[in-house]
Amino acid sequence: AAEIKARYGVTDARATLIAQDQTLKLNSDLTRYRLLSVGVKEYIWRTVGDTRVRYSHAERNGKTYSFDKGPAGGSHPGLEVRCRCRSEAKWPDEYSS
Repeated sequence: AAEIKARYGVTDARATLIAQDQTLKLNSDLTRYRLLSVGVKEYIWRTVGDTRVRYSHAERNGKTYSFDKGPAGGSHPGLEVRCRCRSEAKWPDEYSS
């Protein structure tokens, strides 16, 4: 946040928002990449379960989505501004024992 503030001349609050948001997006992208690389094509939407969760995200909690399409009218977990939701692997049947 300090580097963002210094480089772009934004307020502390704006720099913190950008830093948090970009970190969440990076984590979401890494999770998607890792899951796809081991053959996971679908995920279960998980929220953090607190009062700050968006209503639309709370409705998605526990539902299964494809990495190819995602939820109708929305993006994958962690990609909206300050979204703290995550993708939980829905393992293909061949991985079940």
